[in-house]
Amino acid sequence: FNQPGNERLLRYGEVYLMLAEAYLRGTNVNEDKAKYYIDELRKYHVGGGSDTYRKVDDLLREHPDRFHNVMDVLWYERRCELAGEGDRWFDLVRTGRAEEVMMPILREKYGITQWDKKFNYLPIGSIEITNSGGSLTEYPDEVNQ
Repeated sequence: FNQPGNERLLRYGEVYLMLAEAYLRGTNVNEDKAKYYIDELRKYHVGGGSDTYRKVDDLLREHPDRFHNVMDVLWYERRCELAGEGDRWFDLVRTGRAEEVMMPILREKYGITQWDKKFNYLPIGSIEITNSGGSLTEYPDEVNQ
């Protein structure tokens, strides 16, 4: 992520999803506005700008086993919109869903039966730790205990 030549971009679709999440998780929760921004994104990515796409309410109605609420639709849209960009892991950790999503995979592929808090963190290289004068540590104290 910090190699020369990497350009950090924020696409309009990602901004819509961040805004929708803010309306769902912020202090002034407004589910209708969140749906609006998710629907606008789906209109152009799924419907090609026409009204031939399924809106949030359609997804909730048609797939009750997969989407229990608007937040589930938002996570799905973030996963689709940001596929291949390296954001999924950060979304899982940020939203507290890493253990729920990753444990079945870790159990099946690697025989890991218990989630360790250190799985939530990426390693910090020794050069970065040295350059920070020791202010950076690889894991917070609560994980090292």
